[in-house]
Amino acid sequence: MLLIKNARLFTMTQGILEKASLLIEDGKITAIGEKIKTPKGCTVLDAEGKTVTPGLIEACGRPGLHEETVGAIGADEDETTEKIGAYLKALDGILPNDVSFQDALEGGVTTVNVCPGTSAIIAGQSAVIHTAGSNIIDRMVLKEPFGLFVNLVGGGNPRQGFRDRSDMVAKLVNELQKAKDFIAKREKALKEGKDVPEAGYRLAPMVDVIEGKLPLIMQVVYLHDIQNALELAAEWGFRLILQRVSEGYFCVEDLVKAKVPLMVGPILMNRRGLFQTTSHKTPGVLSKAGLQFALSTEHPNTGIDHLVTTAAIANREGMSEEEALKAITLYPAQILGLDDQIGSLEVGKRADLVVWTGHPFETLTKVETVLIDGVSVYERRS
Repeated sequence: MLLIKNARLFTMTQGILEKASLLIEDGKITAIGEKIKTPKGCTVLDAEGKTVTPGLIEACGRPGLHEETVGAIGADEDETTEKIGAYLKALDGILPNDVSFQDALEGGVTTVNVCPGTSAIIAGQSAVIHTAGSNIIDRMVLKEPFGLFVNLVGGGNPRQGFRDRSDMVAKLVNELQKAKDFIAKREKALKEGKDVPEAGYRLAPMVDVIEGKLPLIMQVVYLHDIQNALELAAEWGFRLILQRVSEGYFCVEDLVKAKVPLMVGPILMNRRGLFQTTSHKTPGVLSKAGLQFALSTEHPNTGIDHLVTTAAIANREGMSEEEALKAITLYPAQILGLDDQIGSLEVGKRADLVVWTGHPFETLTKVETVLIDGVSVYERRS
């Protein structure tokens, strides 16, 4: 049992509570308020002058999948010989004790949606995991699979060779049609009382997409990528999540109308190649239009420890402080379907939280303590 007292609590759902306390029991938040009595035998953390937020959530990154310092042998995010890899699972390639997870904790990130890479058209299935808690990756899982990662960006990865948008869309539609045909065949068999066929391992994830069980996370950068994704979702009826959305400022009205979840970023990139139209102002433009979205580093494109920096820059360039904070806590939790467990400081939720020495957006502020399920997984030593 742990009581954090005298803290400034950024709850994300109930505003900011000054000089407040938060009680943790059995890994859950059991009380929040200004006058909480210290239970007998309870450990007390006096957070006077400090700020407490929910653990930050990276909506799309590759820590442990793209291993740090190892080189090509540790780069498991891309399958260079498989362009249609719906059956591939990010979870199978994640190294749970990779140094990137330590970086995540030092930046206050407690949860990440680990996505496959950018080489394949259909890259594989993502996994939502905690950034600490075990050296066994299966024990870190919060949701797996979460979504099927698809790339709709022209040009592709040099290792795969050039590919154009027409080719990518055609190949994706072909897989969607296969899944639709299988569902029709299965329904016919059921109706006629015949043996019901099973989808093979390659096709089964696409069947889940058509049936709405698995969303497509589509990486879109340029305007025509975004338009292609929206048109495909409208035609085929699958659940769509847009990722990167670099040129979203060109089609704000379309995004508002579509009401699809967005994972925006990275925005802290050298403006070259695919990132030449990246702008620090994009989150502010989208937010002012009423859109609620997750901000992302897409680690390692930007280090996962700079997720809070991404939100601070978005705030500086036009996004409100409250919305920028929610974009790295509450909103990604909602997109990932985990907002009943994480993303805000509320009674009954997991005690995934961060103690900061000051306001998270201030340059000199440091992460002091990180808790996952009420257990301290990081303590700053200096």
